[in-house]
Amino acid sequence: MIPLSFGDIALLNHLLEERGTRYQVRWKDCFTACLEPPGECCFTPELQREALGLVERFYREKGLAVVFSPDKLFFSVKRLEGPGKPGCPAE
Repeated sequence: MIPLSFGDIALLNHLLEERGTRYQVRWKDCFTACLEPPGECCFTPELQREALGLVERFYREKGLAVVFSPDKLFFSVKRLEGPGKPGCPAE
């Protein structure tokens, strides 16, 4: 796993707010963050998909893959592997 940066978490929170998802990213430890959902009254599967996708795209642009916990509340990042890795031709 790759250590997370406070700068990335701050930028993710800005992007999530800008898109109106009501999700927030919280620091858990140097390798793990929490994707905190909105309250039950505001939670929808569509907002969850949008928030998860935003986090995945953000890190994919940095050449990293997101690994979510089974409940989708926590995530870590690792280096992309294989043909999807930026800058590498598809095999």
